[in-house]
Amino acid sequence: MIQQTPHSGYHWDGKRQPFFEGWYYRLTLPPHQGNQTIAFMYSLQDPGGRTPASGGAVQILGPDEDYFCRPLPDTSRFWAWRHKLGHGHSRHGPITEY
Repeated sequence: MIQQTPHSGYHWDGKRQPFFEGWYYRLTLPPHQGNQTIAFMYSLQDPGGRTPASGGAVQILGPDEDYFCRPLPDTSRFWAWRHKLGHGHSRHGPITEY
């Protein structure tokens, strides 16, 4: 039986402002492999593009706490699956939910 991550779908209804949603992933390696943590955060704010705050960001906190951030100003390229974990930012549009 495959278990779904709880509360992992996309919840914007296409209308509600203001809106914010984010996803956070963390991977911690065991002590014998360096005890490093890598975190990946994806966030989206006011995806309708109708407010000055509209946009998104991808943030990565890498090994040894190296930090990378990439703003995503064009929310029309963002896609997410409504009922399961799947999201991204693509020039080719959404990936079909399976």
